[in-house]
Amino acid sequence: MLREINTRILLLVLLLLGVLLYFTIWRDSAGHEKTFRDEFYSIDSAQVKSILIYPQSTKHEEIRLHLVNGSKWAVKTKAVDDAEVDTVVLFSVLKTMLHLKPQRLAANDKERWKEFNVTDSLSTELKMLDGNGKVLADLLVGKFSYNQQTRGGITYVRLSDDEKVYAVEGFLSLLLNQGADRWRNKMVLATVKANL
Repeated sequence: MLREINTRILLLVLLLLGVLLYFTIWRDSAGHEKTFRDEFYSIDSAQVKSILIYPQSTKHEEIRLHLVNGSKWAVKTKAVDDAEVDTVVLFSVLKTMLHLKPQRLAANDKERWKEFNVTDSLSTELKMLDGNGKVLADLLVGKFSYNQQTRGGITYVRLSDDEKVYAVEGFLSLLLNQGADRWRNKMVLATVKANL
């Protein structure tokens, strides 16, 4: 009798595992859409030749960060023409953007875009382009919130061609929602103190 009960329990557990595997692995690999992204995009940093930023704080005035002669980054706006970029700031943001991973799904329809500031008018838009002007990534960066317990930032983002809003770790909204001066190299003189 005990042996018959153990066999039934074992068969039930195997059946449940089979159902679980079907819905997590086989169903996703058969072309069905996952409800949660593993990553936003897959881009090699060498592909990125220009970055367009449309900060909400400057009423979406374009800031263009681009490679000049294939080696030096410059910033260009209506008021600034190819000023040298602060490469420390640029590479920090570029590294953050290239390794951006969704932490959780915040909303899955456009009804809640306003709540997370990811509409066209409330967000900061960032586009990464290759050398031919092809858009590699188009991201709308919205609301920022601070978690006191983890002492970390959370930014809400969505891809321009997706209705879903995701929470990502970090201060992305604070980094991008600034004017052109944020990107300019502010160093006036580079020298050794003893030489003065």
